[in-house]
Amino acid sequence: MFKLKITVLLLFFSFTLIGCFKETTNKNTVDEELVSLQLKGLPINSTEKLILIPNKKKLALYDTMLNKVTKQIDLLRSARDYAVAPNGNIYIPLHHERSDKGSNIAILDKETGKFNTIQTKYNSLGSIRITKEGIGFIQTGISNGGESLEILVIDTASNKEIGAVTIPGPHESIGILNDSQVLVSVANGDNKGVYLVDKFMEKAELFLDMKNEPFGPVYILTNPKEHLVYFVHMGVPKEDKELKNELAKKYDPKLIEPHISVWDFETKKLIKNVGLNIDGPVTMTSDNQGNLYVGHYTVYPGATPTTYISLVNLREGAVSEIKTVPNPMTVRIDDGKLYVGSFSEPKMDIFDIASLNKISTVTFDDKIIIPVN
Repeated sequence: MFKLKITVLLLFFSFTLIGCFKETTNKNTVDEELVSLQLKGLPINSTEKLILIPNKKKLALYDTMLNKVTKQIDLLRSARDYAVAPNGNIYIPLHHERSDKGSNIAILDKETGKFNTIQTKYNSLGSIRITKEGIGFIQTGISNGGESLEILVIDTASNKEIGAVTIPGPHESIGILNDSQVLVSVANGDNKGVYLVDKFMEKAELFLDMKNEPFGPVYILTNPKEHLVYFVHMGVPKEDKELKNELAKKYDPKLIEPHISVWDFETKKLIKNVGLNIDGPVTMTSDNQGNLYVGHYTVYPGATPTTYISLVNLREGAVSEIKTVPNPMTVRIDDGKLYVGSFSEPKMDIFDIASLNKISTVTFDDKIIIPVN
């Protein structure tokens, strides 16, 4: 099990960007001065989409009409995610650097291009989800490999911290459940499973117990209209045959493989598991036809980076692959197009979602992350 945990953490460290420094604690003492960033933004127009370039600490503005990056915004710190609030502002949790006393949430007004910030006492911040009520839930302390056991909660109407909710294990993913609540996954350890979080809680509430499974999910995607929640289970890389054989003595071998699980979140019943053919599933998005598109990132040392994403037809239970950029870690569907970002090369493929024909490949200054929000 130790080797499995290391494999998962290798994925998580890659997912949380190069250049993050590990600190000895996740929080600062009260009397330490929090870092303040002077950020300069730009207005965002309706044809521009925002792409993160974490190693360059940049936010790229990709113009869909011109099919190229036309501008960049310097964030001064790396970021791996952003979310848009009901008020239209864009919230970007930032990593900290070694000299920083805490981390910032950068808030970009897309109409004026002006930045505001929320200063926090946490080390590097990670994923963010914002509900329809304007409540933001943010992963904390991710430079420690997810060792922080809290979700930071903010109010985007006032740009104030509401508090923090304790999670009983290193958290991997956040998914919106409804207008006011989110689900948080714990993939490893003694408390594997999925937990319910809202702004009133001090401690997360167990939603799905997965203690008796080999690992919990690394990514969460919800489908509120059909009362479904989809989980990505990374599984064990095919190269690690020894670990697979060891775990197969205790668990269903199918659960050791990379797969998607589909649950009814009202009854909390498992509907089906769908196996994937490619190692390293890490993210996911969906279309309006009942299909899931899964991004992959090769994590096993020495393994050849994958150049495919998985297409899962849930109605038929069929899985196929779409050839694309190397290590296609992030996927997003918007305006009838599928965007696939490489975390190995500075490239993004764009596909027509109806035909799945590739439209173009866009280049960047470095490898990219395409947030799903």
